[in-house]
Amino acid sequence: MNSRTAASSPRSATALVPGTPRPRAETRQWRTFIFPLLLVLLLLTYGSPARGDAPTAPQQPASGPGGKQYAHSAVTKSVHDEGNGQYWLFEPASPVPKTAPVIVFLHGWGQMNPRTYGAWIDHLAKRGNIVIFPRYQADLLAPGDTFTEAMLTSVKNALKTLDQPGHVTPDRKRFVIVGHSCGGVLAANLAALADKENLPHPRAVMCVQPGRSEIFPLADLSKISADTLLITSAGDFDDIVGDADAQRIFNEATRVKKENKRYLFFRSDDHGRPRVVMHHATPLALDLSYEAREIDGTGPSAWASTAEKKAGTANQYHVASWERPPNYVDYYAYWRPFDALCAAAFDNKHADDAIRAASEGGFMGTWSDGVRIKEPVIRSEPADIAQPVLTKP
Repeated sequence: MNSRTAASSPRSATALVPGTPRPRAETRQWRTFIFPLLLVLLLLTYGSPARGDAPTAPQQPASGPGGKQYAHSAVTKSVHDEGNGQYWLFEPASPVPKTAPVIVFLHGWGQMNPRTYGAWIDHLAKRGNIVIFPRYQADLLAPGDTFTEAMLTSVKNALKTLDQPGHVTPDRKRFVIVGHSCGGVLAANLAALADKENLPHPRAVMCVQPGRSEIFPLADLSKISADTLLITSAGDFDDIVGDADAQRIFNEATRVKKENKRYLFFRSDDHGRPRVVMHHATPLALDLSYEAREIDGTGPSAWASTAEKKAGTANQYHVASWERPPNYVDYYAYWRPFDALCAAAFDNKHADDAIRAASEGGFMGTWSDGVRIKEPVIRSEPADIAQPVLTKP
């Protein structure tokens, strides 16, 4: 086993008659008219810049689900194995607990670098959880039908590693799963296959904007236990995976009790600044201290150089061009409900208890003028899920 550890243009105008140039005066007149018109159209389409009088977004909650009150001030990071069997372990430190719940965090397609979700991972570990981050694809060419098996192998090996001296002891009775995009599909698969694979019984699973099951096959989700808490979610601006698999996972988890599962459809909000835009990349939460090449000791936290690309040795951990640091949408739409879901699972409560906890004071918080940010559509019955119309960018 290979293991390394670290401390924590615009188009030019064409003439009315092809091949006939415009007179200069006419061109100036055209420009005087069209440029302001284009600017107005852009502002109407994408929103105006932040205004001094616009309501502002809330900060991270001081405490509670999604809050910034942490039991630990550091995280121990380690990487193990290679390729599609690789996995990272993030363990709470300062102080080091004797035992801790286990969270399996499943990345989206191509997002093998933990830094892309680093802030969310950091939040989870500092709240006192061990986070297993499996890399289920060796590269961008890995076939989707191999992902589930690779994920299962990584999780099993990670648990074996945690049983060795020098690690926080995993509490197998508090085992939960979260995944985004393709990882959301795999999260459902892990929940369905865990008992058969002799893995800890999943107490809860959250599938964040999952997709696409036509490429990454779903397991028999009727195998998900009745007592597993389940949340699936989609966003109205997500034109990459839409909401089909969020609904499918919810509907096919037929054994899960009604009170134990919820479907959330998040809505964008243009009332304040910065706007709430619920697109596919919204759950990404960049933290450069979780850069893979910093943890494995192979290089600095920087984009691959031109020389590396030409040599074919560019950063082996694909990084999204849209990755960004966390903001209030992360705190309220993702971190908060997942924290509440874990707490409900560990206290033998239901998914509706988690939703009530996450909804206190407004599910998405409030703008600075007191107006609540648009809350998600929440459903508990498959028949209640109307096909939402995705908002196109």
